[in-house]
Amino acid sequence: WSLIVGLVIMALAVLLLMTSSQGAAGGAVLFLMGMVVAAPALVVPMARLISPLLSLGFAREGDIARSNLVRQPGRAAITGSTLMIGLATLVMIAAMVLSFASLINSLADANFSSDLILLPQSIAVYDTVIGADENLADRVRALPEVQDVGTLRYASSATADGQALQVMGIDPVEYAKVASFEVNGGQADAAFAALGSGRNALFTAIALSTVGLKEGDDFVLQTAEGPQTYHVAGIANDLFTFKIAAIFISQANLAADFHKTEDIMLMINLVPDSDKDAALADIQNILTDYPQFTARLTGEYKDELATLTGGALTLFYAVAFLILIPAALGLLNTLTINVLERTREIGVVRAVGGSRTQVRRIVTAESLLLGIFGAAMGVLAGVAMSYGFIAAFGTVGWEMPYFFPLAGIIAAIIVGVLLALFAAVLPARNAARLDIIRALQYE
Repeated sequence: WSLIVGLVIMALAVLLLMTSSQGAAGGAVLFLMGMVVAAPALVVPMARLISPLLSLGFAREGDIARSNLVRQPGRAAITGSTLMIGLATLVMIAAMVLSFASLINSLADANFSSDLILLPQSIAVYDTVIGADENLADRVRALPEVQDVGTLRYASSATADGQALQVMGIDPVEYAKVASFEVNGGQADAAFAALGSGRNALFTAIALSTVGLKEGDDFVLQTAEGPQTYHVAGIANDLFTFKIAAIFISQANLAADFHKTEDIMLMINLVPDSDKDAALADIQNILTDYPQFTARLTGEYKDELATLTGGALTLFYAVAFLILIPAALGLLNTLTINVLERTREIGVVRAVGGSRTQVRRIVTAESLLLGIFGAAMGVLAGVAMSYGFIAAFGTVGWEMPYFFPLAGIIAAIIVGVLLALFAAVLPARNAARLDIIRALQYE
């Protein structure tokens, strides 16, 4: 019955995974539950399936290990399920790292298409940023090497019901020349055009999820001129705001409604074939009057961000390996109990001529069966979980591509085998050291 119930649960999970992003995360968790429920019924067939592979290195010991394992399918299922959860997490994290890296790279490519960028000292908290008047942009624009200058402005606001929003102001014509957005379900040109007329706003995915609106809705925004009605013209993410509740409006509306005209960031395109280093030096001379800004070559800044992002994402693998610690302890505990329960049998094996090495190999083969069993289930569950959780990000407007985690699958299999070998060391040594007479007398 456990197999039937588990298969039904997994079938429902696949249905949720394939139908909508809203149910994808639930489908991922449900698939994992189905695997856990079906695990006791899978022990015997999986042991038979793996045995021929195991016999390549453990010709005689493999059959004994398989018979030992299938005696207690419930215990083997619990141990395998614990290992499955850890390895499934590893596979899922591998897929999510690939998808997040792709998202960050696409946002960086859209944001950092200019030649130079002028940044404030801190871009984490916009309320603390000291902007510059329009004179800075005018002076930069007057340089002979400069072709286009796009600026970013900022104001803090909230909706009518008090939901905080960070309001970013851009000139849709000038900004489009130096940077872009990742626009959900549309083109960046249409998004910029929408900002050029009326009180239209582009929402980041987080902002739209926070305030509970959808594309096409009207909403009231608190401004210095009192409540103003704006229209949700689309969903647009950029690298600086994709993690916060922010909206983009035109600088004309920002000046009229919020009385904000200070620039907090400038993106600059140079005349083709001009000397970037010379232009950077000229701009740095101007910035002596604006010490709150730093001028950078956009390409170099983008590469630094990519390196930092890659390092941050790899920290997720540490989480996966921490989750594997209970699995390793569970495997060690199961093998220790199995050795204790079969003390007399081990004594018989030794009495009829079995060597200590053969006893060690029997315990090691049993551990490998458990490890491969857990790895096989972990790979299946990990693929389903990774697809489900990545698809679920679509509910908050983050449209991330799914990459099949081949490297994560290979890593999970290798880790599963290594954990099995590591966990078998102590129980195998204890089994091999058993005194034959005492083992035969063991009750």
